[in-house]
Amino acid sequence: MDAPNKTLDKLWSAYAKALPPNASSLQVTETKKAFYAGAYSILTAMVEQVGDEEDEEDATDADMNMMGGLFTEAEEFLASHLKGASA
Repeated sequence: MDAPNKTLDKLWSAYAKALPPNASSLQVTETKKAFYAGAYSILTAMVEQVGDEEDEEDATDADMNMMGGLFTEAEEFLASHLKGASA
């Protein structure tokens, strides 16, 4: 089933610009798989965390802290591993 706005596809397109211009098709394919697997893992963690509170309709402070922590961790990794690439 296609997502109506294809947000992950748009994010992949931006992310793929960090690949070397001479990347092989295998490297691009494997990197795309890893990108989507990572996105799925993060989304799953977020849904499980936010979904734990059945009585809560809005995200709690703990939920927001968890998502902020994921963002910070990813940002720090990218800053240290993709020097020179715009993330």
